Amino acid sequence: MTRSALALALAGLVLVCGSGWAQEEIYLEYPAPPPPGRQVDPSWPPDGSGWHMLAPTYCAGYTQDGHEDANGDGMIDACEHITLSGQRWHITWVGPTYTLVRSPGRADSMMVEPVFLGSGRQHVYHEVHPDFCTTVETSEPIETECQEVYITNPPEDVGWWHVKRIKLNIRCGPPQSPIEDSTWGRIKAWLSGLFD
Repeated sequence: MTRSALALALAGLVLVCGSGWAQEEIYLEYPAPPPPGRQVDPSWPPDGSGWHMLAPTYCAGYTQDGHEDANGDGMIDACEHITLSGQRWHITWVGPTYTLVRSPGRADSMMVEPVFLGSGRQHVYHEVHPDFCTTVETSEPIETECQEVYITNPPEDVGWWHVKRIKLNIRCGPPQSPIEDSTWGRIKAWLSGLFD
């Protein structure tokens, strides 16, 4: 009985400590315009470039101090790393951010990124600002700036929207787990040894 109580207490401690070390995921947009003729430029910007946060803190600025182009292709890819204002981040997603403005000429606007679903639902987007995580559906795909798209869901946004701009977006998370695999492997082995 004491072995299982000790094992549960240790497992709880590992979970509590591990959750305290976790960093949140951030969504960033590269504000510089893409080269002529391109909607989005996924190539690495030069170090010293600025990035604009979309979530969780809208409009916070970061400076790119460095980057790791793991495959050497010059493009930002998922699983590469970027150093922003002295902190290293793991890139988990790269794609476009679409800024939509309600037509005709109203002040309502939103920023969305594509969601890829294989369940028959098409043209689904994830709102990153101002209402983070709202699912937005359109009747056709968003493809170009100045395009008019019809939002079919959520109900409060149904109607025609204008694609004001398209920018490069990256989603970043913590660079690695605070508990190394070898350490976690030793903890699991020790716990399993308690029950032998």
